[in-house]
Amino acid sequence: MDSSSLTCKKLTVITVLAVLIQVIGLALFVLGFFPVKPALSGFSGVEGFYQPGADSAEFQNTTNLSESQLKYLYQDLSLVPPLFDRLILMVIDGLPAEFVLGKDGQPPQKAFKEAMPYTQSLLSKGRAIGYHAKAAPPTVTMPRLKAMVSGAVGGFLDVAFNFNTQALLDDNIIVQFLKVGWKIVMHGDDTWLKLFPGMFSRHDGVSSFFVKDTVQVDQNVSRHLVDELGRTDWSLLILHYLGLDHVGHLGGRNSVLMAPKLGEMDEVIKTIDLNSLPTNDNNQGRTLLLVVSDHGMTENGNHGGSSYEEIDSLALFIGPTNFGSTSGTPNKANQVDLASTLALLFGVPIPMNNVGMLMAETFKSLTGMMDLVEQEVTIVWKRPFVVCI
Repeated sequence: MDSSSLTCKKLTVITVLAVLIQVIGLALFVLGFFPVKPALSGFSGVEGFYQPGADSAEFQNTTNLSESQLKYLYQDLSLVPPLFDRLILMVIDGLPAEFVLGKDGQPPQKAFKEAMPYTQSLLSKGRAIGYHAKAAPPTVTMPRLKAMVSGAVGGFLDVAFNFNTQALLDDNIIVQFLKVGWKIVMHGDDTWLKLFPGMFSRHDGVSSFFVKDTVQVDQNVSRHLVDELGRTDWSLLILHYLGLDHVGHLGGRNSVLMAPKLGEMDEVIKTIDLNSLPTNDNNQGRTLLLVVSDHGMTENGNHGGSSYEEIDSLALFIGPTNFGSTSGTPNKANQVDLASTLALLFGVPIPMNNVGMLMAETFKSLTGMMDLVEQEVTIVWKRPFVVCI
């Protein structure tokens, strides 16, 4: 009886210990694989234009300033005069940069290059600056959009949130634009509506989970294009096309639908470029077209990991004549560099948690700024200051 009782006690103790070990092991795995990254609260303001350690007494009180007054104050404090007045952000979901810029010094595949003649002409004429913008894993849409607008690196926990996107509460370039009175319009992937609820003057969202749809999902975006380009009531127009990513999921990189889809995107770029130039009639101002992709894709069209094919995303800046270089040599950057670069191009503070650097080629058209862009420019991660070293 005693021996049997002792055996039961041992089994109970062993079972409890085994459960505790499993719980502790699971907790260590979760904390290690899904670490909680500390983030600075609040939003960047005038202090973002001063060097670290500057006397806070020098900072101007902006509490009672209007949006336009705040905008001009930021422009006065910035070392870089704003190059553009409006931004068109075109996101081509899943587009590998090598489809447009080539790889390892070689041009893109013939079929892909011939599918985008207008885009290739912009590069050859010095109208565009192309970057292989390295995306950090996980290479799924929601964390990649957050990285582009905040300049902060996410974690693998974002994979779970990708299916149940929550509002982005950290400092980001969208909020900074709103603070200076920008009106923002969005058409495309409804992930934007979930990340930035109530921030768009107009919007038409489409779901990204109907992967068999490669046609209507993009037509729902393009149907607004001509009308929006003729309007003057927005400063930022976001167009997020999902069709190319869906083509990849259905048939991989070499799908028979890939070249036609690239041709469709080329026509969109052509339409934007030909219809968004400043004129005296509509007083639209100087417009920058930025074509980006959130991630690339593997040979069979999948993404989410850290292979070269998945992290090779595109950043293509399209501006006026002589904005880029006719050398045609693509540049390299990180996807998180977009937030700081856009902040300086448009004269707003760099987001608080930004870890990106400047994409220096985009500033070479600035008169008298060659000394700045030829130096290595880095961003102090704790505070959004530009430091030239």
